[in-house]
Amino acid sequence: MKPAFRMITIFLVLTCGVACRREPNESEQAVTTTHSSVTSQPIEEYVMFQDVADEWGIQFSNTVVNPENYSLVAITGSGCAILDVNQDGLLDVLFAGFDLPDAPSNRLFCQINEGVFKDLTEEFGLANAPASMGVAVGDCNNDGWPDLYLPSHQTDTLWLNNSGKSFTDITSAAGLENIRWGAAASWVDYNRDGWLDLYVANYVDYQHRPCIRLGGGDNDFCGPKLFQGTSDRLFKNVTADHNGVPTFEDVTQACGIGKSPGRGLGVLAADFTTDGWIDFYVANDQEPNQLWVNQQNGTFEDEAVLRGCAVGVTGKPQASMGLAFTDIDGNGHEDLMISHLSQEPHALYVGWSGGLYREESQSTGLADATTPFTGFGIAVEDFNHNGQMEVITANGRVNRSQSMNSNEPTANFWSAYSQKVQVLRELNNSQFVPTQAFVTQIPPTISRGLAVGDLDGDGDADVVVSNTASQSFVFQNIAEKQGEWLKIRLLDPAHHGRTAYGARLFITFSDQTETVRTFQPCGSFSSTHSPVLHLGCQKETPIKMIDVVWPDGSMEPERFHIEKLNTQIELVRGQGTLEKE
Repeated sequence: MKPAFRMITIFLVLTCGVACRREPNESEQAVTTTHSSVTSQPIEEYVMFQDVADEWGIQFSNTVVNPENYSLVAITGSGCAILDVNQDGLLDVLFAGFDLPDAPSNRLFCQINEGVFKDLTEEFGLANAPASMGVAVGDCNNDGWPDLYLPSHQTDTLWLNNSGKSFTDITSAAGLENIRWGAAASWVDYNRDGWLDLYVANYVDYQHRPCIRLGGGDNDFCGPKLFQGTSDRLFKNVTADHNGVPTFEDVTQACGIGKSPGRGLGVLAADFTTDGWIDFYVANDQEPNQLWVNQQNGTFEDEAVLRGCAVGVTGKPQASMGLAFTDIDGNGHEDLMISHLSQEPHALYVGWSGGLYREESQSTGLADATTPFTGFGIAVEDFNHNGQMEVITANGRVNRSQSMNSNEPTANFWSAYSQKVQVLRELNNSQFVPTQAFVTQIPPTISRGLAVGDLDGDGDADVVVSNTASQSFVFQNIAEKQGEWLKIRLLDPAHHGRTAYGARLFITFSDQTETVRTFQPCGSFSSTHSPVLHLGCQKETPIKMIDVVWPDGSMEPERFHIEKLNTQIELVRGQGTLEKE
């Protein structure tokens, strides 16, 4: 058992009777960016996406019935998921949503034929699902079918997949109860018993109250510091039979996670410390983030401060929302990127030996590019198959722009909060630059959830973005490809063919360079990515082999030789070789 680190983090929490989560006005942004390289960075004209939501029949708008009430729930927004509900090989799309008048809150769009989607919410039994904030997809009873956990500001629910034909609400029968505001959730087998467990990040103890702008003025949305934080929840899966209803035990207090309340908006489950055991990273809103490190005995300790990923470079906590975890710089260590409030740029915690991290947003240009935006959903992906990463972020303010006031007509209520979806390209010198990535100009929106997956089956990653008060986006990837690609499904026959959440892949290229990826679809902001891992590579240095570290820790890394690219393959546990070459 590794030693448990204990650390007391002391920080000052200021409360006030106004909207404390303050964003700069237009003039403040102009002054700030004048002294950074944002103004000197040309926006590249590199077309990568076109919005095909209407063309494909995916039409969803997360409507707020009474926006002038300034509900914190409304401005926080909700997530989405890309999944294959009936395992027919065609990916589907699920949106979490508010209470909509005369319509289901959550909407499921199933892909009937390539590029043809149909709203099958009612047919799959989800029409009566309560309003939700997020979607966490995972096979919790090991029957081979993806199930749904829907965190919510009202009541979290668990929906069992009935062999791809419908979903049944089994929340009570499964022993799940979360009375807090569930913001995000992640499935993973943290104790290596073969069953997916569930971590739920809870937000604040919210009671609606009026707020005004910082310093006085018009009404606006409240900031999180006006409300108490709450404890997250960890539910251990104690199911004995994959043919039965899954059963969960709340181990929050016993494991140690319950001792530190927070204002969680995101969670990502992966092996952050590289010791072979699953940990949990929690993105907190305006307080230090937490890295719950698995002590290998059923307990966890928060080691975020010790490992360098709790706060920003100034030592202050930030308003953290969305999470992405991948090897961005290709040095064989995974990195953590987090979206933030405007004037708090994206954080980039670069991983290095021993599961330690250092913040590198300034040196990579990420800070300059993202400072003006309030980011939520986020993904880091090689969209054009050149071996370099792109970053896409769903943006939208949480406080009104100072150039507009609350007396604006209702039809324009949300324009003061709208921002553009941002795409950044990584250059060869590990610098990120803004890119004008869309065929036609995408209007500013209040964008929140974001999920990535190859919806049209052409080998590259597409993007779904959930918007508040406007039509959501479905971005088809049309970027000019510069290399090769590989799509991977990771399957474990010992657990009825369930996908292996938490598996780590060590990828070797023909020039013997290596990179690493963790397969964990649950992430971004309250969202779930495709169950298929997507990789790109340069033509000159194709992928040659992949070593898989399976999450149950029962065997040495298993090697798979890659004979063909530009295809989808299945890496099945037990079908590779355990011998290193």
